Amino acid sequence: SLYEQAEVFDPELRTFESLEEKMVDPRFRHTSVQLSDGSILFIGGQIAATVTIIDDRIPEGFPGRERQETRVITTPFCEVFSPKENKFARLTFPDTDRPSKLNTPRGRADHATGRLSGADGVLGNSDDVFLVAGGFQSFSGQFAPDNKFAYNVARGLAVGSQSFEFFDPITRSFTQVSNASLDSPKLNTPYVLNAGQFNDLTID
Repeated sequence: SLYEQAEVFDPELRTFESLEEKMVDPRFRHTSVQLSDGSILFIGGQIAATVTIIDDRIPEGFPGRERQETRVITTPFCEVFSPKENKFARLTFPDTDRPSKLNTPRGRADHATGRLSGADGVLGNSDDVFLVAGGFQSFSGQFAPDNKFAYNVARGLAVGSQSFEFFDPITRSFTQVSNASLDSPKLNTPYVLNAGQFNDLTID
């Protein structure tokens, strides 16, 4: 089962403390990044979901055609942990209760997230953006894997992602990059590294 309990590590005391507050969606193979206000953003990953499985070999109206099963699916939903409030909350657009989701329709897991400076060219302040790349997305609930084993793509239970997305913490929105993509999917703990300024026309 997925573990919904979070813990906080104190580097001075070298101790862990369990939080009473649980995650909105217990998840794994997600990424987490610290935002400028000190909160922690959890992006995508895989969650356990109850889905309806239809067995086409059984005629409609007969017992066993439809059954409920737990599948481990990728999710487009994200959540934020506020250290000030010790609370997890669904990521929403500012001043609304509308969830802000990844653009990848069925979400993504086993991806990488890296921080880039915004328009001011200074890394580490409020206008920074985050690049989300690689990973995979599961198929529909019926065809998603029923366990947490790796190699879902090789088993034909998911598809690798070549797309990029940017997350803007100010608008709390994800934007998919339409004119660039990876040459091939990157899986099994890929990594995004900000290599810094490399010519006079680019920020990062």
